[in-house]
Amino acid sequence: MAPTIPKKNSGGIPGFRYMSELADLVTTRLTSQANAVNTAWDKILSPDAYEIRDWTRDIAKAWVSGFQTVEDLLTFPMRYQQQDRPPWISLAWDRTTKPDSAQGEVTLPNRQETTVGVPAATSLERLGPDQGDNIDPKDVSVSLDGTGVRLSIAIKNLGAAPKAKNVGHFVGFVTMPNAAQPIAIVFLTIT
Repeated sequence: MAPTIPKKNSGGIPGFRYMSELADLVTTRLTSQANAVNTAWDKILSPDAYEIRDWTRDIAKAWVSGFQTVEDLLTFPMRYQQQDRPPWISLAWDRTTKPDSAQGEVTLPNRQETTVGVPAATSLERLGPDQGDNIDPKDVSVSLDGTGVRLSIAIKNLGAAPKAKNVGHFVGFVTMPNAAQPIAIVFLTIT
């Protein structure tokens, strides 16, 4: 039976959860790096042609994995403090401006693995007594950068609806298939 990791500030040995999550991070990153090197080694030993450009590409992948390991280890203490709270991104759009979209970026507290899926947005729900429609998820574009720590959000077609329908405050979420909670919260104000 696997040990139960206590929730933050719920008792147990001080620092256990922190060290457990740090050990998981180290194991995950070093396994990724070892897999990149082992893949290159297997290709070198195969009877198929393995050229210098293949070797260079594989070594570059291993170097990137090693760099991401160091980056994750150095930023872990700061990210750990934010782990239980997804970051907010606050966007504003004025109906008198062009283009008819609002966009922004946010740094995520944890690196998202894009091999398990891509981020998706929920609809942006209207807050308060304002009248009108919610913003459809098809009008919300979200994407991760190559490192999996920067999230870009763009909300388009804001000027397509009549003024009375879109003025107000909206909130929605960005999710990942493997995440137990949203990875970001989106807040939009339209004036």
